[in-house]
Amino acid sequence: MKPLVTLSLRADGELELWLNHEGRDLLVRKLMALDDQNDHLHMMPPEWVAGEIVLSQRSFREADTIITSAKVLLRSEDWYRTRFPDGGGDVD
Repeated sequence: MKPLVTLSLRADGELELWLNHEGRDLLVRKLMALDDQNDHLHMMPPEWVAGEIVLSQRSFREADTIITSAKVLLRSEDWYRTRFPDGGGDVD
């Protein structure tokens, strides 16, 4: 089966990530490949060819809002400490 990944926002504001096994495996592989040089990935609908992870546009509940695109950013502890020297990054 092809990877299925859906991001939705419930009516109460909670974000949900829906995955099949192949979608989970793809997401984990892409997340594990992130490093300080390759520090982000895109999640987009199928018609946006540039997305590393294709997001399904299927809603599982009528009241849900489907999130059509997202970006995942990896930031190191040094990145947080540089930008939040007062500890505002909550790294520790």
